[in-house]
Amino acid sequence: MEFFKALKYYSRKDIQAEMLNFSKNREFIPQFRESFGKRPDIIQYNGDILEFVNKGAISFHVSEEQWVDPLALKTGMTKKQLDQLRFSWDLVIDVDFEIFECSRIITSHIITALKEHGIKNMFVKFSGNKGFHILIPFESFPENIKKYKTKDLFPEIPKSILFYLSDYVDNEKNGFKLSKEILANKSFQDYLRLKNKSEKDFVQEICTKCKKQKINEEKIEFVCPYCNKVYIEDIKTKFKTCERCKKLTEKINSIKIKCSCGNTRYARKINLSLDSILISSRHLFRAPYSLNEKSGLVSVPVNPDSVLSFDREKARMENIKEIKPFIDKSRIKSEEAKRLFNIAFQDVEESESGKKYKEFEIPKEALNIDNFPPCILLGLNGLEDGKKRFLFVLLNFLRSSGYQYEGITKIVLEWNKKNSQPLKDGYIQSQISWHKRQKQVPPPNCPGNSGMAYYTDLNICRPDSICKSIKNPAQYTVKKSKLHK
Repeated sequence: MEFFKALKYYSRKDIQAEMLNFSKNREFIPQFRESFGKRPDIIQYNGDILEFVNKGAISFHVSEEQWVDPLALKTGMTKKQLDQLRFSWDLVIDVDFEIFECSRIITSHIITALKEHGIKNMFVKFSGNKGFHILIPFESFPENIKKYKTKDLFPEIPKSILFYLSDYVDNEKNGFKLSKEILANKSFQDYLRLKNKSEKDFVQEICTKCKKQKINEEKIEFVCPYCNKVYIEDIKTKFKTCERCKKLTEKINSIKIKCSCGNTRYARKINLSLDSILISSRHLFRAPYSLNEKSGLVSVPVNPDSVLSFDREKARMENIKEIKPFIDKSRIKSEEAKRLFNIAFQDVEESESGKKYKEFEIPKEALNIDNFPPCILLGLNGLEDGKKRFLFVLLNFLRSSGYQYEGITKIVLEWNKKNSQPLKDGYIQSQISWHKRQKQVPPPNCPGNSGMAYYTDLNICRPDSICKSIKNPAQYTVKKSKLHK
């Protein structure tokens, strides 16, 4: 994007005023060509925006959480410290499908679902590229859920809402036929032909009972008689050569795989690409009226009833005439979202933080890469899209598998060389440095276990016989290592 076009756009006083107004009590972070600005940061005056632009900023991002003092935020703060500093948060649903026309359909269905749950006053904006952001303000939430303050139930509560809505808008019992509608969409079919992809890249079969992804019903298990490496192959495979020993493996038996809950009914569901990464503490989303650094389009507010007819041409800089507040405070109704909260979280386990987490025990020694789950091994072969998301997964996975940062750095750099467009070394090093300062947690869960937006989005979820018995890729590596021993 040309610097002078961005400078001219951000020089508008009405745009500066709205961005300043929306960012009150929020982190406000500029994005330059290669990286984000320092955190935490805020703006206090209109001129602060132009100062960032003159330094090379193209787009701006804000936190969905609102803080008593955003500048008091620090890396590595505990949940208790964050809860004390946070006084509210907005529910932001990020629809980011690969195809813009499909994003419009998904967003429209979610809006309809929210209305069916009694929420009439939501706020929608174009993301600036292929998707939309749906925002429900904190004032619409119930003040408490059971005995807990809603302000302290972040990010557990919004994540639960996200997965509840994902299922609700693609369930024919609720009057929705979202998957069928997208699969029949001309733009979707044209995109498949253009990118040489198939429906399987977007569709998964989900158990109608436990919501887990279906895996192939039958596989063949081979084992190498020289190194004992186990291979799980398609039922049609007759011979398998060991990748390590280059010797012919022995066929053990066929494995019939069914859903772990015993259910035999499945529904074809399209992956909606609802970004759950956005719903995490201190995560950012594009500010209203910010430019998108890739498309050059404006993240402009959209009437919820006009999403299906929204044209990206309306988001060109020269077409932004009247600046309206993204959130109209006069429309907000107290506890309008109470019904959605009660339905979506009836199964959430109570604890002081809204959910109990079991600590993950890190192995004392690094586990062999041969025992990595299929999703991680596929990702390590290199990716075309989603490299930053996979890097986030990979860092947590390797640390949870007993790797020290010297070994982690080596694996990550080797992986990056295999990507179609490698990430900048500086970006990778900054992510590793940031990760070192964070509390250790396992990687995101598998599909069906609150992790649907990660591995399926990256098209690396290829379950085998072990996957059905685990909820997290880190558990896979530990279990397979024990089986080999």
